[in-house]
Amino acid sequence: MNFLGTDFIFSSIAWIVLIFLLLFIFRKKIFKKFYKNSDFNLFIKHTKDYLKENHSKIKFDYKITEGSSSEPNPTARAYIVIDNLIEQFLNATIDINLSHQPLAQNQLWDGYTFNAKPNGTKLPPDWAKRKNIVLQRDKNICQRCGTHTKVENAHLFLIKSIKNGGQFYVENLIILCNDCHKATTYKNLKYLNIKDELNSFVK
Repeated sequence: MNFLGTDFIFSSIAWIVLIFLLLFIFRKKIFKKFYKNSDFNLFIKHTKDYLKENHSKIKFDYKITEGSSSEPNPTARAYIVIDNLIEQFLNATIDINLSHQPLAQNQLWDGYTFNAKPNGTKLPPDWAKRKNIVLQRDKNICQRCGTHTKVENAHLFLIKSIKNGGQFYVENLIILCNDCHKATTYKNLKYLNIKDELNSFVK
């Protein structure tokens, strides 16, 4: 037995379809009622301030903030921006035109010139000393991104690689931070300090 009647059933289905259709058409306006644009704007401010202060050598492009405007959820939009900025960080290049003066004659030590010549895959036995000199010369600043780095997180990088004829002379070495070392050596997306910092700005 049909208690409701065919007309009622068809009418109810039509209303349900209409409601879902309207929700789909006006979904962006509806979602915006639930999300705060101020959250995203604050995230962008914190992000720009952080990158300018800590990674000033990389010129980040923020076009993604406009390109992601169709995403109504500011949290999801923030993660879209972060993914784009991390990709820019990983693809940043080192200024290969960096030039540093050779060590003065009175700064050289026994074995400096001899140990500068590559020996297979071995690092020079005075690698730590070279690292300390380069770290002081570069003022503990990563020469790829501009962040301040401690000695335990610093890595030496050859401006001219061994395969291209580079040697371990101090003027061919620069300091990289841990993140830049991963980006240039391993192309590793995981466990980047910059990613953790940017994620911390998402509300």
